Amino acid sequence: MTLTQIDQRTMQWTADRLRTPWLTPVMRFFTFLGDWPTWIALIFVARLQNGWLWEVFGWVGWAWVPAWLSCWLLKIAVRRRRPSIKLQDTGFGAVLKDPDPWSFPSSHTGCAWAVCVPLAQGMFHAGYGMWGWVPLAHASMISLSRIYLGAHYPSDVLGGLGIGVSWAMAAAYFLN
Repeated sequence: MTLTQIDQRTMQWTADRLRTPWLTPVMRFFTFLGDWPTWIALIFVARLQNGWLWEVFGWVGWAWVPAWLSCWLLKIAVRRRRPSIKLQDTGFGAVLKDPDPWSFPSSHTGCAWAVCVPLAQGMFHAGYGMWGWVPLAHASMISLSRIYLGAHYPSDVLGGLGIGVSWAMAAAYFLN
């Protein structure tokens, strides 16, 4: 079985077995939290705080921007159609209207992990204990919402996750 077949079967299984009237608005909300205005607002809040959070968002700037740019350049180069377009003839329907037709990699996922990894590390380092897991759960929900809503295949999300975590780690390495 090829990766494309695994992706397509996973998407159909998700649509057939997981989509419910109560879960769809929850997943839309998490996807909305992965949009760029959310990250910009978070940076402004961090700036007002002017402590460890602001230091973390210095790191985020060096991870989020390259992650976003890498995702978009790869989308243009790879030109993989979104599941909502590719699987239309199978009865699969996306829940969202996406601004572009390209799927690989998921920029929502890449940006979420590029922001949330440094935020989690900053929270753990600042002594917030278990609260440091919240940003990682947040990035996970954004990632899963992209599959659930039919915007991305699972491999698109894994690609975005790899890009986001890689840029977060690269930024940490070069800024320390």
